[in-house]
Amino acid sequence: MNNIKSLFFLFGLTLIFSSCKKNLTPTAATQEEIINLTVQEIDFNYFSAKAKVDFKDNEQDLHFTVNIRMKKDSIVWLSISPALGIEAARCLILKDSVHMIDRINNKYSSYDLSFLSQKFNVPMNLPTIQALLVGNMPFKRDHHDKIIKTTETSICTVEQHKTDLIATNFISLVSMVLKKLELTEKVNHNHLIINYDNFAPINNYNFPNKISVNLNYKQGGTVLQTTIDADYTKVEFPEKELGFPFNVPKRFENR
Repeated sequence: MNNIKSLFFLFGLTLIFSSCKKNLTPTAATQEEIINLTVQEIDFNYFSAKAKVDFKDNEQDLHFTVNIRMKKDSIVWLSISPALGIEAARCLILKDSVHMIDRINNKYSSYDLSFLSQKFNVPMNLPTIQALLVGNMPFKRDHHDKIIKTTETSICTVEQHKTDLIATNFISLVSMVLKKLELTEKVNHNHLIINYDNFAPINNYNFPNKISVNLNYKQGGTVLQTTIDADYTKVEFPEKELGFPFNVPKRFENR
């Protein structure tokens, strides 16, 4: 789990862990409502943002700023700086790998994305990570999805069963945006809740400027908790190509 915690420090690279399935009281959903449920999908070629992040787990309480750049289905680039503004870490996520520079300890690390998926039994892929950062549903809709209207009439849920996970998406029937995501790991019952809030119009999208993450997982018989609160202070969808600088100094230890 130490590897997972390291990735969480780099703004939650492993947010694809899961959340306990919530008991809902369903009411009948008509066929017309099911057909017409079109959830907002934020589309982009390039994405650029800055966020203030509060990170807390059982060992540390951190506050830092993260600069994010993305090219759709290609790259996620993160630069993490503490309060003084000096870059402490940089991360590059590609389709098949994760690379991290730790400037504080002069370390360079790389991980195989497919290896992490197998090791932790969760679907770690680039499109899912990008979806979570902009508030899109992490898994594409298909005819197996179960749509449920809860007693809260302005919200419905889209329940998706994957090989090792159950994803429950809470959709606003007013704005058709993803308001909350719960992921349930079927075997270990680790659980994750992500809330999206402070929506504002950006490039014709209703964009969530606040992301709150609550992760509970078991380690050695003990239940541990990690929370992340991220507030976007700047969000852009550039039309021009972005750069993703990532140069590893020769003196850095490769681990």
